[in-house]
Amino acid sequence: MNKSTKMILSIIGIAAIAVPAVLLMVLTKDAKLEPNVDSGSRKIDTSSIQNIVKKSPTSRIVLPSPTPATSSASPSFGASPSAQ
Repeated sequence: MNKSTKMILSIIGIAAIAVPAVLLMVLTKDAKLEPNVDSGSRKIDTSSIQNIVKKSPTSRIVLPSPTPATSSASPSFGASPSAQ
């Protein structure tokens, strides 16, 4: 590669990093700040929470027990015939 090709590729590489960085700084300069949240105390309505809990269905999730994929993977409670 000759020097002019290397110089052009270097300029393109630098521009690929510098241009988005400059745009990001310029465009976010006018970003609005988040509004202040009222730090006052909040009241919790316990009766409405109790009503929702009573109305929600209470179902248990039943998961199947794991089964071995092959017969050789099944648990053996005694010694195997080859081990004797």
